[in-house]
Amino acid sequence: MNDNDIIKVQNLLIKLVQQNTDLKYYHFGWLSDLDINIDNIFNQQAKAGRQFPCLDWIVPDEISFNINDPEKESITMCFIFSDLQGYNNKGAQDTRTQQEVWRDLWKIAKPFLLLFNRALCELNLGGFTEDKIKYEYNAYKGKQRRQELKFSFNIVLDTECFDVEGENVPSVQETCDLENYCFCQEIP
Repeated sequence: MNDNDIIKVQNLLIKLVQQNTDLKYYHFGWLSDLDINIDNIFNQQAKAGRQFPCLDWIVPDEISFNINDPEKESITMCFIFSDLQGYNNKGAQDTRTQQEVWRDLWKIAKPFLLLFNRALCELNLGGFTEDKIKYEYNAYKGKQRRQELKFSFNIVLDTECFDVEGENVPSVQETCDLENYCFCQEIP
C-alpha cells in the first residue's frame, strides 16, 4: 500500500463518517494519537477537541501483496470505535453503564463496518477477505473515561482501479440487511 492508497482509503472513510449522524469524529493515525487534540477536518484548528462517539483508523501494521498479482494488496485493518462513560462531550453527566456504552457502540460499529465493506465492493476496490471480524472491548483507556470497541480485519484492495473521488459511495441511509449480508469473496 503506497501513500496514495492510504489517502484513497482515508477519503472513503471520511465520506462514510460524514454521512453517519452517530459518529462525531474520525482520525487516521497511531494509537498514541487517541489522547491528543489533533487538527483535522472534524476538528478544524484543534478547537473543538475529540468528539464522541468517534472512529479511529490505526495505521496498518501489516500490508502484503501477491507476487503474481502486485496490484492486489492485503491490509490488516484496525478500527477503534470509542465513546465516553460518565459524561458527554459537553461535560454533562451520562448515566449509561459500561455495558450500555458498549451496546451503543456496537449499534454504530456493525452497520458502519458492513457499509465500509459494501462501499469497497460496489466501487470495485476490493473488500473484506473473510466473513469474520475480530473485536474486543476495552475500558478506561487513556486520559478520559473512554470505552472502546476495537475491530481487526483484513481487506484486499485492487489498487489498479482504486478511485473514490466520484459520487458513487453508498449512502449510510440506504437500508442494509445485516443478518444476510454477504462479504465480497472475490475481487472483480
